[in-house]
Amino acid sequence: MKLYRSLQGKLLLPVILFLGVLFSIARLHDLYLNYNSYEQNLIERVTVFSKGVAFNLSAAMAFDDRISADETLSAFNADSDVDVAQLSDVDGLVFAQYEKEERHLNAAMIHEHSLQQQAGTIADSHHIHVFVPVTSGDEVLGRLHVIAAKSYIGELNRKALNKGLFELVMLAICGFIFYKFIERQIVTPITALNQSIQDHIEERTTVARLKVPSNDELGQLVSAFNTMIYRLGRRDEQVAHTLDRLEHEKYFANEVIQTVQHALIVVSQDGKVILHNQECVSVFKVEQSSVVGQSLFSVIRIWQESTLMELIENGTQIDDRHFQATNAQGEPILVQISSRRLTKLGQVLLAIEDVTEFESALKQLKLAAGVFENIKDAILVLDEDFNIKTANPAIEKTLGYTVTELIGLPLNKLVSKNTYYDLAKTIRVAVERQGHWHGEVIEAHKDGRDIPLLVKVAKIYSEQSNQESEWLVMITDLSETKEMERLSYLAHHDVLTGLANRASLYTALEELQAASEFKPYALLYADLDGFKEVNDQFGHDAGDEVLKVVAKRLQSQVRSEDLVVRLAGDEFIIVLRSCLREQLAKRAEKLIEHVSEPVSYKGSTLQVGVSIGGYWSNSSQVTSNEVMKLADTAMYQAKSAGKGCFTIIDTPKDID
Repeated sequence: MKLYRSLQGKLLLPVILFLGVLFSIARLHDLYLNYNSYEQNLIERVTVFSKGVAFNLSAAMAFDDRISADETLSAFNADSDVDVAQLSDVDGLVFAQYEKEERHLNAAMIHEHSLQQQAGTIADSHHIHVFVPVTSGDEVLGRLHVIAAKSYIGELNRKALNKGLFELVMLAICGFIFYKFIERQIVTPITALNQSIQDHIEERTTVARLKVPSNDELGQLVSAFNTMIYRLGRRDEQVAHTLDRLEHEKYFANEVIQTVQHALIVVSQDGKVILHNQECVSVFKVEQSSVVGQSLFSVIRIWQESTLMELIENGTQIDDRHFQATNAQGEPILVQISSRRLTKLGQVLLAIEDVTEFESALKQLKLAAGVFENIKDAILVLDEDFNIKTANPAIEKTLGYTVTELIGLPLNKLVSKNTYYDLAKTIRVAVERQGHWHGEVIEAHKDGRDIPLLVKVAKIYSEQSNQESEWLVMITDLSETKEMERLSYLAHHDVLTGLANRASLYTALEELQAASEFKPYALLYADLDGFKEVNDQFGHDAGDEVLKVVAKRLQSQVRSEDLVVRLAGDEFIIVLRSCLREQLAKRAEKLIEHVSEPVSYKGSTLQVGVSIGGYWSNSSQVTSNEVMKLADTAMYQAKSAGKGCFTIIDTPKDID
C-alpha cells in the first residue's frame, strides 16, 4: 500500500508539508533581511573610508604628486573588502590606482561604471562602486572610484546554512516526537486491529488478543474485537480437534500405502481401478490422474490377461507369480503379482512389482558366473592387500594349483619374489593412472617348469564406500603362442645371422611389384671375397663369426624400411625401397668399405672383401626373378673387374 493511502501517510504527509513550507518561508525572509542589512553596512563603511582618503588626496593632486597619491591609496589595503581604488583627474584620466594583487577586475567593467556616475554608489550582484569627488576648497580636482567586493555573501550563506540546519534539526525532532505520539495513540492500535481482521479473514495465522490502548471509543472497539476472536477460537478448536482425529487416521493409512515399494491397486471384480498408491506411476509409466476408474488392463497390458482376470473374479490368492507385461509407453516388462481379497465385497488388492531389472541382473550374474567358470584364461580375484580371494578352474591348468590351494594365499607366495617386488609398485601406479596394466612375465608352474604368461590387471571399485575394492588378474598361457612365433621366425630368418632368408626376400619383392603405386627400388647382390681362404685357414667357426659380423655391418648401413637377406653361404641381398638411381654408387661404396674392415677372432685378424652387383628397377614390368638374375649378373661383372668393386645396371641392355 502506498504511503499517501495509509493512515500514517494521511497524518504524516500534511505535517511534513506544512513544516517544510513554514521553514522555507522563514529562512528566505531571514536571508533577505540579513542581505540588505549587510549590504547597507558595507556601503556606509566604504563611503566613509573613501571620503577620508579623498580628503588626503587633494594635496597630492594639487601638486601633481603621483607617488604621494599611490601611497595614500594604499591605505585601502586595511579594508579586506576593497579590491580597486582608482583616482582620476577632471578629464577622466587615471591619476593613480590601487588594486589588490590577488584580485583582478575587468578594466572595461571599471570604465563602464565610471561613466555611469560621478558621485554616489552603484551596487551589482558581486560589487559596490563608491564615487567620491576630490576637492580643494570649492574646486573639484578629480574623482575617487572605489570598488568593494561583497565577500560577506559567502559568510552570510554559511551563517544562514548553520542557522537553518539547527532550526531544521529542532523542527525534525519536534515533528518526530509529534508523529510518535500520534502513532502510539492512534495509528498503532488501528493498524494492529486492521491487521488482525485481515489475518482472521484470510486465515493466515492465529489471531492473538490485542492490547486495549485506552478507555475511549477506540479502546472499546479493540475490546469487542478480542471478545469476538475468543469465541471464534473456541469453536475452531472443537472443529479442528474432530478433523485432526479423522486426518490422523487417514494419514496413517495413506502413509503406509504410499511408503510400500510395490504398486498397490484395489480393483473391482470387473477389473476397474478403485484406488492406487504413488508407486503405480513409476511401475506403469502413466499419469496419476489417468489410473482411477480405468481398466487395469488399459493401464498395464498383461500378456496372460485372461488368467489374471479369472483370478480377480474368483478372488483367488496368489503370491509372487510372474507375468509378462507392457507398460503405457510400450516397453516390455516382467512383473511379480500378489493378490488378496478385501473385506469389502468384490474388491481385490493387487501388489505389483517390476522385476525386469532384477531378473536381467540375475541372468547377467548367472552368465558372468558361467564365463568365470568356463573361460580358458585363468582368473584371480585379490583383496586390497593382494591376498587371493577366489580363482576359476582354469588356474589349475595354467599354473597347476587347485582353487582350494590358492584361496587365502598371498600373491607373493604364488609368484616368484623377484617378479612380485619388481612389478607390484608398477602395477599399482599403472592401474591408478590408466585403469589397467598388462605385460608378459615368466613364471614357474607347480611342477617347476617356466612358462610365458600374459598378465592383465584391473581394479574393481565397490559402489559402497564402506567396502574395500578388489583386484582382478587375468592370466593367459603363451606357451603355444610363443612356440608358433618361434617357428614362424625360423621359417623367415637365417639361423646363423638372424637376417631374413630367401622366403622373406621373395615376399618383399612380390609386395614391391604388386604395389598399387609402383615406386622404383634397387636390389644389391653382395658376394664375399676371400671367404674360402678364411674357412680353409681358420676353420668353419671363424667363417661363421665372419658371416655374423658382416651381417651386422650390412644391417647398420641400411634404413629401417630396407631389407638385408642372407641368400646362401657368403651371398647377401640388400633390397633398397624407394631408392634413387644416383644414390646406388655411394651406397655400394659404403657397403664395400665397411665389410672390408678387419674382423678380430680369438687373437687373430681376419680380412674379407665384397663384390656388389646392383640393379635399379623403375618398372613393374620386370619380374622379381628377372631382377634377381640381373643383379646376379651385375655381381659377376664386378667380380670379373677385380673384386672389391661394384657394378650398377638399370636396364637389361646394360649387360655385355
